[in-house]
Amino acid sequence: VEKFSLEKLNPSPAAINFTKLDHFNGLHIRALPAQTLGRLLQPVFASHGIDADLPTLQKIAPIVQERLVTLDDAIEIAAFFFQDTVTPAPENLIAKGLTAAESAQVARQVLGVLESLPDVTMHTVEEPMRALVETMGLNLGQVFGIMRVAITGQKVSPPLFESMEIIGREKVLERMRLQRDALFETLEEYRAGWNAETNQPRLMGTDIAEVVAMWTGIPVLRMAGEETERLLHMEEALHNRIVGQH
Repeated sequence: VEKFSLEKLNPSPAAINFTKLDHFNGLHIRALPAQTLGRLLQPVFASHGIDADLPTLQKIAPIVQERLVTLDDAIEIAAFFFQDTVTPAPENLIAKGLTAAESAQVARQVLGVLESLPDVTMHTVEEPMRALVETMGLNLGQVFGIMRVAITGQKVSPPLFESMEIIGREKVLERMRLQRDALFETLEEYRAGWNAETNQPRLMGTDIAEVVAMWTGIPVLRMAGEETERLLHMEEALHNRIVGQH
């Protein structure tokens, strides 16, 4: 008190660096034992009307911990663990580079593999899923992306296979079935689409390709692209063949 002086006070208002504050808060969260983080998250979920049991939260804590800046971030990242169902936007179920029909076929085949497994632990699921991706000639992002949205309802989530293990086999299968059906319902809407003004079907070439792919399992749009490429080079190919015959 003896060294305190009003004259030495800075009249400028104090500035708080919230970016740095968030950084230190994130560091503190990541340093917490998973058991402790689980206990701290429980009232946060409760404040958002989510009945999150402690054992499940303590399983979730290690796979969300690195993603948290504040405890409230856990709601956006991990609320799906405690929901009965998830309702992603239909367009989010369609993988990049695939049509709705192709995405529906992926969902169908993924479900078939999952139904054949005794459980959905990380060690049980990962190898069959990677084998399926290779068999289908797709990339991991396409297949796992469809699975992620169908199971978590989110395009970004904690690690997929660890999340599936926590959610449990029956709920995982239920969510996959619902979203597989949602994709096929989208295709049925294409089939039933009708333009009331012209009294004509509201169909484009891509719509027809979607329906054919749904019925046959053949990726028509991909084939059409290859056919287009061949037609573009048809003249050159014929010229070479004719020349070669002389």
